[in-house]
Amino acid sequence: MTLVATDAKLTGRELGQFARQVHTSMARAIDPFHTSSDGDTLYAATSNQKQANTSPDILGMVAGEVAWDAVLSSFDD
Repeated sequence: MTLVATDAKLTGRELGQFARQVHTSMARAIDPFHTSSDGDTLYAATSNQKQANTSPDILGMVAGEVAWDAVLSSFDD
């Protein structure tokens, strides 16, 4: 299970897209992904406190890279 949180002001639609981008980035390292019993659930939340100084798409790309790094680091000995 994964939680990705931000303080960027995002609409509901933007938050959903942000979550999809981050979750999809994790599939690069987890195989198989989205099976019925693998538990690869992602929750996304925002406190809507700050105006982002970039587009929601760029925010999702950066968060996706952070999630990708977190998945890879979980395989380290």
